[in-house]
Amino acid sequence: MPTVVSLTTIMIDGTGMCGGCRVTVGDETKFVCVDGPEFDGHLVDFNNMMQRLGTYKTEEDHDHKQCHMDLAAQKAEA
Repeated sequence: MPTVVSLTTIMIDGTGMCGGCRVTVGDETKFVCVDGPEFDGHLVDFNNMMQRLGTYKTEEDHDHKQCHMDLAAQKAEA
């Protein structure tokens, strides 16, 4: 059954310059913002895509928590 997937949610800058939306489709490297955002769902390497999206998860979680701690401290000072 033909399946088309839209990967718009992984785009960052929309120009292909950052490489954040790079995915493997079949045997080719594609950029969602330039070559997509819609692709044949049977050809997208979702395992690789999810691995790439999780590369900075630890740092993002730390920064997110730090941001909330900073906001709480600012509120306490006010």
